[in-house]
Amino acid sequence: MRIRTAVVVSMLLGGAPLAAHHWLSASFDATRPFTMTGVVTAFAWTNPHVAVRFDVRDGRTDAVTNWLLDMGSPASLAPLGWSRSALKPGDTIVVEGIPSRDGMPVGYAYAVTVAATGKRLQAAPPRER
Repeated sequence: MRIRTAVVVSMLLGGAPLAAHHWLSASFDATRPFTMTGVVTAFAWTNPHVAVRFDVRDGRTDAVTNWLLDMGSPASLAPLGWSRSALKPGDTIVVEGIPSRDGMPVGYAYAVTVAATGKRLQAAPPRER
């Protein structure tokens, strides 16, 4: 009985990284990585995912689009150097990430660099890339 329970638990826990990866690839298009610069309008240090809203100006049309960045949980980002005060409205940031599959201005961030300081914060552990 103990062995059967151990096998079932290990199967369930072992599948968690696969499920997380499946969600990421189902929602975001890793074949179209982007790097864009914008100005932070909101930063939410909340569970289950940290979120950043930022305005991106189109160089050709001068139109501004407000993007939403999804990232991991505060617990997964803190060891990477993030904190609730890492970004504030008005900060200019350079984002490396991937866009949503549905064409909406939503992305998943791999890294964010604060332009004023040059500080680059990893936003996703390497296994999620």
